[in-house]
Amino acid sequence: MTIEVQSSESICDCRAIPFKPLLSQIGGGSLTVEEWVRLAFDAWVGGVRPSSLYDCAIAVGRYMFDQLFVDEVNKSFNYALDFVQYDRWPQTFMRLRLLLPPSLNDLPWELLYCDKTTFLATAPKVFLTRAILEFINRYQLIVANQLNIVGLVARPPRWGIEDNVVIAHERYLSVLLRKGYSSEPKFIRGRDTENQLRQYLKDPVHILDVTCHGKVKQGDHEGVLLFEGSDEQVAEIGAESIAKRLEESDFRIRVVFLKACASAMQPGAFWSSSIGSSIARSTRYAVIAMQFLIPVTSASELTNAFYRELSESGEVDRSLQMARLSIRTKYRNTLDWAVPVLYLQTADGVLFHPNRTSILEDVEIESTVLGGDRADEGSSELRAYRFQPERQRLERIFNLAVEDTPRKRATAKEFIDYAEQLSAQILDAQAQRKSKDVIEEMRRDSVKYAKRAIDLYKHVNFYRILSKILASDQRYSEAVLYCDRGISVGANDTAILQTKLDIVRVWERFTNKQILTNNTDDEDEQEQLERRLGYFRETVNQINERLAQLGARNV
Repeated sequence: MTIEVQSSESICDCRAIPFKPLLSQIGGGSLTVEEWVRLAFDAWVGGVRPSSLYDCAIAVGRYMFDQLFVDEVNKSFNYALDFVQYDRWPQTFMRLRLLLPPSLNDLPWELLYCDKTTFLATAPKVFLTRAILEFINRYQLIVANQLNIVGLVARPPRWGIEDNVVIAHERYLSVLLRKGYSSEPKFIRGRDTENQLRQYLKDPVHILDVTCHGKVKQGDHEGVLLFEGSDEQVAEIGAESIAKRLEESDFRIRVVFLKACASAMQPGAFWSSSIGSSIARSTRYAVIAMQFLIPVTSASELTNAFYRELSESGEVDRSLQMARLSIRTKYRNTLDWAVPVLYLQTADGVLFHPNRTSILEDVEIESTVLGGDRADEGSSELRAYRFQPERQRLERIFNLAVEDTPRKRATAKEFIDYAEQLSAQILDAQAQRKSKDVIEEMRRDSVKYAKRAIDLYKHVNFYRILSKILASDQRYSEAVLYCDRGISVGANDTAILQTKLDIVRVWERFTNKQILTNNTDDEDEQEQLERRLGYFRETVNQINERLAQLGARNV
């Protein structure tokens, strides 16, 4: 269940507080959430400030809740809250998404407090997120393949991060690898951080985890990240600059995790002054950023708990809520759990399905899973699928993009994203016992839209994704063919070589099964299978040699 609360600038009098002068006096946005709560209590609530910081936060959070949840909005919210917290519905939960104008976005809405439960950011079965209305994504967050994770650690002079913290964060990022949900994480360290990031973004990146310092730049009213420059100096990367860099990536990054102080703070009047909201506008998926200073201990606990829960649930919003609870339990005398902000531009926070099967694994699908007795419903289900608005929209824009060269690349990205989404949804459709006609149509469409993306813009990563989709349908020879075409586009691209290697190995296992179960006496067929095995061995050796030449790790 998703409940969206949209507000306008006149919905409350929260803007009456002159926070901007206070921030400039303190210095570059160097404010803790505890300091903010005390300022807000004096300005909004008034009276004698409670000695307990927790009670002070409750008073401020209750005030903010009363201003935002009024009249029918409050009634609807309370009804939904009663429903999801009813004991008879243990599997239900609420995604509460706040759609705020820029003038209200700089307030810490993660402190919202409801008397019927607790702080909404830590309330049971309530996932609190934000979104930018104009940039809501029509696609899902979900990734069908193994996740590609890049960890960035920037330690410029005078802004260093201790070695034990870096080692711990790298270990936390490996949780998904140990459970088989990601490839081995890659890490960016050392000089010229921005240029290194540019190189890594040439390949698909699903999670970008950034550990560095951040601040608000004096005079410019813009958040900046402190990277390492090429000359051992501090390189200040502004909100618009980092957002543009990520937008230029050939693939949309699904999750950007910014463990940088003030990275979600909005010092100016527009979205572009905040690092977190700027990236959310450019990537249009999920961004986690910090709206105040956050201690190293709390940031480490946040990272540890987030990736641990993500490996269990596969859901970004659920994982962040559990990470907040972990901080609240471990550091009871702080409000650090309210520092993270999640911008979720998609309908839900599902990044992957736990215990899923990789599309490159050899899977035997029972006929009953494909529909069984429900085949007679296929015609109505198929019509509903074919007339989905998004599918119709893509059909329309393809012809426009063919005639409009500047639009080709952007349209190609949309097509390849949609192809990946369909590939991920096939397993869900099988589990829901959709008709065989619908599932087969989804398979055809995933291939069709990936091929259309290549027709519009020949990029090596598009070939790689198409090859994986074909391999998932056991169309191995065609998958290898498109791998070879991708290699011709990017001969030195290790990712496409590794994909071909994976597909050939799966094809080899499939062929070995055929040989073991083949009871025919046809010598020609047996000889053909044996020749195919020889091709596999030769191809694997050739790819390994090429990967060794390129300096890649031989798997």
